[in-house]
Amino acid sequence: MKVIISHDVDHLSAREHTRDLIVPKFVVRYGIEWFLGYTGWREVKLAVQSLRTGSWQHIDELMDFDEAHGVPSTFFVAVANGRKLCYPLADAREWIARIKARGFDVGVHGIEYESAEEARRELALFREATGQDIAGVRMHNIGYSRSSVLLTRSEVMMLRDVGYSYSTTTFAETGPWPHGAFWEFPIHLMDGHIFQVGRPWKTRTLNQAKEETTRRLTTAADRGVSHFSLLFHDGHFCDYHRDYRDWYVWVVDYLKGMGYPLCGYRDALRELNNNFTSAGPASRCSESACSA
Repeated sequence: MKVIISHDVDHLSAREHTRDLIVPKFVVRYGIEWFLGYTGWREVKLAVQSLRTGSWQHIDELMDFDEAHGVPSTFFVAVANGRKLCYPLADAREWIARIKARGFDVGVHGIEYESAEEARRELALFREATGQDIAGVRMHNIGYSRSSVLLTRSEVMMLRDVGYSYSTTTFAETGPWPHGAFWEFPIHLMDGHIFQVGRPWKTRTLNQAKEETTRRLTTAADRGVSHFSLLFHDGHFCDYHRDYRDWYVWVVDYLKGMGYPLCGYRDALRELNNNFTSAGPASRCSESACSA
């Protein structure tokens, strides 16, 4: 089983959020976690300081780590604004250029999944910024909470129809599933879900998160999943999200120690399409048979 690691860029600065409730919710979350004993007082103070400095992204630090540890990660950057995401397009273009210059792949952190016209516009903006023909997408604000986006199969197919090469925007315990040369890579493990169970704040300790991680990896391997998708947000790679950062550092070391090969979505797409073509039509599953 190969493991694909990716990072979503949700926020660049706390100052972006003057017209929503992201900052108040951020403060309340830390208060609850401190009261429940999941977060130390030092982390709370550093979190408050981050509101003054304004920086909520830790892309450079994460690229430094991934580069040093041979992680071929993909960064999903938004070129449009939506709920809880509002950094300017000019800043997105700057970060896309910086990420690509470091040798990492970039995908679209998508906003639109209902209007094909708007989805095409996002893809066109991304291609203009990157020059990439092969483009993958992960929708923003996906998950299991009441306010999260949970895409249907028809909505995933719309992403294929507008021109994306792959999507990684659903959650499942299965492996990637195809529709022609387009593939959906279900997410198997996300940092928020591994620490926050049924709440918008931490409900697991670092050790509990490690135990759940090893269980999910073992279960997926036993199921025969070919490519396991792991999502870690760059904003968590810092001192005031210490448990999240320490978990990511640990999981990269664990994957290498257990012999799980790491690959990027672009290489996985090429490998799957080559295998898919070589196997012939008889191996191709129908849309109803391939579950996401």
